[in-house]
Amino acid sequence: MPYSLPVTQVGPESPSGKLLRQAWQPVATSRSLGPGDAQPLRILGEEFTLYRGESGRAYVVGARCAHRYTWLHTGRVEADCIRCFYHGWKYDGSGQCVEQPAEKETFASKIRIPAAAVQEYAGLVFASEPQWRVVPEVRAIRTGLDIEVTAVREGVERKTYYRFPNLMHITMFLDPGDPATECHHFLWHVPIDDLNSMFVSSTAVPDSLLPRLKETRGGRTMTASAEELMSATRRPESVTEEDYVAIVGQGAIADRSNERLGRSDVAVIELRKAWSEAIERLEPRSPGSPASDERDRRPAVRPGRASAGQG
Repeated sequence: MPYSLPVTQVGPESPSGKLLRQAWQPVATSRSLGPGDAQPLRILGEEFTLYRGESGRAYVVGARCAHRYTWLHTGRVEADCIRCFYHGWKYDGSGQCVEQPAEKETFASKIRIPAAAVQEYAGLVFASEPQWRVVPEVRAIRTGLDIEVTAVREGVERKTYYRFPNLMHITMFLDPGDPATECHHFLWHVPIDDLNSMFVSSTAVPDSLLPRLKETRGGRTMTASAEELMSATRRPESVTEEDYVAIVGQGAIADRSNERLGRSDVAVIELRKAWSEAIERLEPRSPGSPASDERDRRPAVRPGRASAGQG
């Protein structure tokens, strides 16, 4: 009788994949993962985050933060948890979200990402049966298609303006709360093609503040390579590098159906509404057709892609 079982398929829903997940599988060497380290892990057709807590214990959790779906291995290990640096959502080793800086305390308990059982033996890290389980105060006001965003951190307000379709106008203060140190930063996100974007920025600075701005210019540089940042072998050391990891980590064209937006995402929600409205005006859809943001949904990219994606 010919052998026809699908043994070449190892995904979570395949027969072979289910069998393999019942056993302990070596996924890394112990010495490759130091305390506080985090790294991407691809195993049995799925993406995960492998990290070692400050206690020395290793954990395997989902690859992406449930919030905006960026890579979690680029975050920061705190005690035995890992925090996504994009908006600060923190997860414990079971995949349970335990902190969301801009949300109500009760919201975190509703969020859980995948997690696997982990054991170490003879210098190897083993994982078994990975299972999917179920910042500042932000306000946004729409005026036409433009959006005014107010973020409040420790009582200090900062306003950002989204000038439709692709210009960000950011009000900055060299001394937070001091009107005399106000500057205006402009950032255009210009698509090169469907998968890549060019960021063009310009800052309007009073002559009296130019010497001080030059002193802080290091916060806007990017000296690390894409490979270093996305593999987390080097931590982001500037605002630009942090933005790069957060944007690229979401994928060239991300599948937004997995996101869990919260109160801090009011501006994101309004921005997507503005784009949908503008596209509908140009290209009205017939009754029963999918919404504009569902017409060309594609899967998120794998680690290593260095294209700038949607914000």
